[in-house]
Amino acid sequence: LYGALLIGACAFMRLRFAWWPFHPLPLIFFEAYAMSMFYVSFLIGWLIKLGLTRIGGGRFYARSKPFFVGIILGQLGMGVVWAVVGVIYFLATKGVQPRTVMFYIGK
Repeated sequence: LYGALLIGACAFMRLRFAWWPFHPLPLIFFEAYAMSMFYVSFLIGWLIKLGLTRIGGGRFYARSKPFFVGIILGQLGMGVVWAVVGVIYFLATKGVQPRTVMFYIGK
């Protein structure tokens, strides 16, 4: 009940006041595993958005969106490239992993 009230209050404030900084969506996923993995990224993105709008205003923020979308697409593209490299490596070596150097402390 408290969670529903908090989400409802944040949704109301977000729709009513432009200055309200909290979006209700992260509150829904607060205890989810995905949120525990991405909350720092969301915080950094919010801080960058806040800084861009404070320094250059809304127009500067809108002009900078393609740059950040390019960063996201570049990261996604490199993830796909390395996944393909991993599949090719796995097929070429028939699943044999390379030897790694193991250091045993005190043995």
